[in-house]
Amino acid sequence: MTPEQFETILNNIGLRLMTWWLWPLILLIGGVMALVPSLIIYPLPDVEQLYLAGIPFGGPCAFREQFTIPCPACGMTRSWIWAARGALPTAFTYNAAGASLFLWLVGGGVLGSLRLIRRRSDTLQVPFMWVVSSLAVWFFLLFIGLWIARSLGINPLP
Repeated sequence: MTPEQFETILNNIGLRLMTWWLWPLILLIGGVMALVPSLIIYPLPDVEQLYLAGIPFGGPCAFREQFTIPCPACGMTRSWIWAARGALPTAFTYNAAGASLFLWLVGGGVLGSLRLIRRRSDTLQVPFMWVVSSLAVWFFLLFIGLWIARSLGINPLP
């Protein structure tokens, strides 16, 4: 058996295992896993503490406590919580990378739902290079760039 024949056999097995609905289902699950916890955990007005079923949730950032600078993910939980409630300006103030990631995940969940409902994996196709370039911008500008800015004292958390 040649390597090409072996590769063809593996591809055929993979195609049989990978049905059309698997990726849309993964997108839907990712969206639900982003949205549900963000709605269950809630802030109270004029209080910086978050709550889960009336019990205080979260604590001080271990990275910030250890190194005395903000961590790259500082404010991400709060950005998801406010984005889930529709307060996008507040969400982007806490962490623009977190708010955009939340919107990506929920958007993917909606896309997965539409594909499952229509029973077509090609519903609303998104160009691959657009996804890759968007992720690169998200990582380098929003995630790393915001962290560097906050480390320099620019755009501190509210």
